[in-house]
Amino acid sequence: GIPELLDKLPPRIAPIGSLAGSLTTSAATDLGLPPDVPVAVGGIDAHMAIAGTGAMGGGSLCFIGGTSVVLMLVTDQAAFGPGIWGPYPEVYGEGTWLLEGGQVSAGSILTWYKNQLGDPDHEGLMAAADGVQAGRTGLLVLDFFQGNRTPYRDERLRGAILGLDLRHSHGHVYQALAEGIAYGTRNSVEAMEALGAHVSEIVVAGGIRRNRTWLKATADILQRPMVIPVETEASVFGTAVIASVAAGTFPSLQDAIDAMVRRERIIEPDVGLRDTYDEGFGRYRAVVDAAGDTLRQLADVP
Repeated sequence: GIPELLDKLPPRIAPIGSLAGSLTTSAATDLGLPPDVPVAVGGIDAHMAIAGTGAMGGGSLCFIGGTSVVLMLVTDQAAFGPGIWGPYPEVYGEGTWLLEGGQVSAGSILTWYKNQLGDPDHEGLMAAADGVQAGRTGLLVLDFFQGNRTPYRDERLRGAILGLDLRHSHGHVYQALAEGIAYGTRNSVEAMEALGAHVSEIVVAGGIRRNRTWLKATADILQRPMVIPVETEASVFGTAVIASVAAGTFPSLQDAIDAMVRRERIIEPDVGLRDTYDEGFGRYRAVVDAAGDTLRQLADVP
């Protein structure tokens, strides 16, 4: 019913890392570059981060954690399900599918709380959370501060901080907020796995790299290793990796990734917290089921 859309699409759909052509004369003049500079086929910023982190299959999940969370998994089979974006065919080569999901609110929740306290720094709040026993805050946070993308796909769900009493400190709340965000990530990952996907490790990009509280909670709640690449700007770096293929520096994208992408460190999950966080995640999902209608009603209050 929208035939005019075809006129807006390019006539040739070329794979990432292929050569689109050379700079036009006018573009070269504006940029101060020679007109024979090759132009590589790229993609949207999040998809470029896959090359920048090296999360190119085999159960390696690209996790971009910032204001929101984007989760991307390259697989060899399509998977259609609630809250999953796509799957997108052949983004990263013939026979591949890209599954994508995520959370609307993530780091923005931590920043919101920081701002309510008069804008202290995150480092001070992380230090306060260091003194709190992981998984034992007595609090449960729902991360739907702006609705939910995966798996509920419901813009009217709202967030919550449950279990507050007078003993709770800034550290308790900050720790619980990080855990609530991580429960939301686990909910998204399990939605992917319910469709047949397999996630063995989490490769990290975005501002979460600088937040040890959020990083540790995510590793422990997902019970997967969190891989921290050397390069901090995954999308920009991924664009360079892809451009190197079009420029002929490497024969394939995998060769470029093998040569250019390096791992700085790996955060291993604390297996001793598995049962604690399994219980917490069970409560998280149970509260969504029990209180979802009330949360949606609150979203309608002017």
